[in-house]
Amino acid sequence: MDESDFKFVGIDSETTGLDDQRDEVLEVTAIEFNEQGQTGRIITKLCKPMASYISAEVTAINHITYDMVSNCPNYLTGGIREEVAKFIGNRTVVGHNIIDFDLKFLKIKVKRAIDTLLICRKKYPGGNRLKSACLRLNIKWDDSFSHRSEYDVKKCIELYCKILAIEEKERAKLEAPLFAVPAEASKVYTTDAGTIKEIVDIDDMKLGIIPNKADKDLFATQTYSYSRLNLFNQCPFKWYMQYIKNLREPDKDYLVTGKICHKVAEWAGEWCYKELFKNKIEVFAVLKGIKLDNQTIKDLAVKYSKKEETITMRDFATYIGQNPIVISTYFPNIKNIGELIYEADQVIPENSYEKPSMPDLTIYNDLIEKAINFYKCSDVDVINDAKKIMTRFYTLKDFALTPGDLTLTEKRLVFDRSWNSLNDFFAPNAFFRGIVDVISYFGEYVIITDYKSSRKMMTLDQIKEDRQTMVYVLLTYMFLPKGSFKRMIVRIEYVRYGETLEYEISNPKEVVDRALAWIGDSIQSVEKEMLKTDGTAFAPRRNEYCHTCFLGEDGMCPLFNKKISGKLDDPFACSVSTTDECKMAWKRIEVNKAEITRLVKLCKSFTEQSQNQIKIDTNATLDFYISNQREYDVTKTLEFLLGKKKLDLRNIIKYFNISTAEMTKLVEDEKLVLTTEELNLISTIKRKTTFDAFTPEEAKSKNVINS
Repeated sequence: MDESDFKFVGIDSETTGLDDQRDEVLEVTAIEFNEQGQTGRIITKLCKPMASYISAEVTAINHITYDMVSNCPNYLTGGIREEVAKFIGNRTVVGHNIIDFDLKFLKIKVKRAIDTLLICRKKYPGGNRLKSACLRLNIKWDDSFSHRSEYDVKKCIELYCKILAIEEKERAKLEAPLFAVPAEASKVYTTDAGTIKEIVDIDDMKLGIIPNKADKDLFATQTYSYSRLNLFNQCPFKWYMQYIKNLREPDKDYLVTGKICHKVAEWAGEWCYKELFKNKIEVFAVLKGIKLDNQTIKDLAVKYSKKEETITMRDFATYIGQNPIVISTYFPNIKNIGELIYEADQVIPENSYEKPSMPDLTIYNDLIEKAINFYKCSDVDVINDAKKIMTRFYTLKDFALTPGDLTLTEKRLVFDRSWNSLNDFFAPNAFFRGIVDVISYFGEYVIITDYKSSRKMMTLDQIKEDRQTMVYVLLTYMFLPKGSFKRMIVRIEYVRYGETLEYEISNPKEVVDRALAWIGDSIQSVEKEMLKTDGTAFAPRRNEYCHTCFLGEDGMCPLFNKKISGKLDDPFACSVSTTDECKMAWKRIEVNKAEITRLVKLCKSFTEQSQNQIKIDTNATLDFYISNQREYDVTKTLEFLLGKKKLDLRNIIKYFNISTAEMTKLVEDEKLVLTTEELNLISTIKRKTTFDAFTPEEAKSKNVINS
């Protein structure tokens, strides 16, 4: 095998401590390998620390003494870093805690990094140190060889390949039989739309479908987006029905509400940005001594239906904003609108022009009505909900606080397969599309704003790991000129609550690479499904949205639908005495969960719009109850109580709780090793019983004993 056969490089390092700013690399190992676990070349280097000292505590962990490295080159000054970087090249590096630890010490910029610690934390609860992760997956472990970089790399490679194999098996399970053997498929599907003709025994059929030539021809024309790939990862069956069989999901009330709110926020922001532009350029033109000639005045008078004597410099600024092609006519050294704004910002005092915060109420209300008409919405409940949300948005939002030298609103971005930007959103060679609500330039920053009307708010940590957010960063990064910015800010505006969450990305390329990896992996998964001919393609997959899926409601999903559960006519008269009766009863329960969810949603919607309190009985009032809770910063609180209040630590700690998740993270971060006896000394095990139907993956993620 040559280097091209090994797409991965396993990495591990041993160091003099945990501080990457102070401590140094003692040993580094890099091994090239492929997905089957076959390995190629290997680099292992011992490194002498500049401090010429290794503590006894470090030697006790990794068994590396100063005598062993005293005649070795230093990692940074002896050429080892360069040798390892060249060995890696553009390949993907794999390591356990590589992102937060090894790469910081190695100081090598890699194209893509896969951290098996992060994978294990996501897949498996409990301890996920390299030893724990290996033993969980039945990988042999020898403590006498551990904490040396070569041994740890080899074990990490085994772990990663084992995880890949397990994931492949899990995918195979999801493609397990329900309906797709050709003879059986003809009984279940109509030839044109793939809908279910009759309800069949789930245990005797296959879950997948058999793509025909027409399916494959249509698939070849597919253009991808975040929503399409996200839907496939949720449920391949629903993806197939929507994008291959063209079964469109009916408009839901909350979706129409969200569209209206999005459009109003977009138009309001656009109005403010246009007003800001006019305010700036009006002042700038005066400072530059721009004089309007008679022909320009006549043209503007005709364009804006005004008398020539009433034409002002603001009319000129409006004209420039609407026709950027004429900028160089009036400002010879300026090529485009971006340069114009930049030049204006260098010249005009910041307090010399007004920064509009919002349109006045008349204009704003017109925007709301315009958005309602734009989506042809006639549902009174939806209209009232949208008006209520956007009224709150108006009182809380201040566009004057949103910096932006140049702002693009509702920017439609489309790229070909080489990620070259295209001008036509519906170009025949379009490969990936996306729409970003707002993109703003501000000095070295680019600010991406996404408006959300949902009731569910993500935490900041969730936003940082959100695939959709990563894709927005990717699209913006690919669209804007390279080198035109250094950092990005992602801003999520929850218009329903007037809440804003944002975070800064100092290395956009790292996020871009993660987004590209997710897109590539997802597209490959779709393509693999379309190539299957055994009737297991595009199998339905249980997920959190099953209860509200229109395919299940209409009886088109073989895995979850009301027609199956509808066989249980009278739940009060039935008895569960056989396996089939138990399965049928549980299907009815699952559907009732969906019904309850819908009824709760209807009650919430009505309560929001009601002007009067709703009494359920003599004592209970149905309403939204909101309370404020103070959250304490643990570090600052302890420092305050111990320092200023002089409390005894033993009196404080009895009021603090340690969750399993926090303790697990502490053990991993500090690289602690706790025996069973030590765990029993500081903790107790409590049993919690949950009665529900879980897939093996769900059960494993919840860490239940019978998983």
